[in-house]
Amino acid sequence: MRVYFYFRRMKNKKLLRSIILIAIVVANIGCDQITKKVIRNKMELYSSIAVVENHVTLIRVENTGAFLSMGNNWPNILRLVFLNGLPIFAIGFGLYYILKNNTLNKYAALGICCMMGGGIGNLIDRLLLGAVTDFMYLYWGNLHTGVFNAADVSITGGALLVLLASVFTAKKK
Repeated sequence: MRVYFYFRRMKNKKLLRSIILIAIVVANIGCDQITKKVIRNKMELYSSIAVVENHVTLIRVENTGAFLSMGNNWPNILRLVFLNGLPIFAIGFGLYYILKNNTLNKYAALGICCMMGGGIGNLIDRLLLGAVTDFMYLYWGNLHTGVFNAADVSITGGALLVLLASVFTAKKK
């Protein structure tokens, strides 16, 4: 009887873990899509609003490429493969990996969820609208970013979490 309850409890833990991980992915997608929808509804294309003394600016652009418009001028087949196909494969692999790997460090799992959520958010734009809505720009002296969105923040933050988790895991060993 104890063995039965042990396995049942293990199944419940795995199910709860899976639900939490998927909820994190969905939350990232939701935050990204909501912010983009607000920007598309409230701002004209290429209009800008200085938010913090010209250090933080909202500027609406539609990016048909990837990071910093990379791939904007690629032929359609290359954009289809690299900007749609490759992310779909990576997101599918990430989902499989976090759901099957129960020994994954919780910070690495969180990071992968953030990267998947951001990737899905940008993929939704690319597939439904033909371009990704970017709207944030940061500027401090000689340091400045390209125009980016909440999905890009999720992807970058997630990658940093995975990197930090791997560094700390390696130090423990």
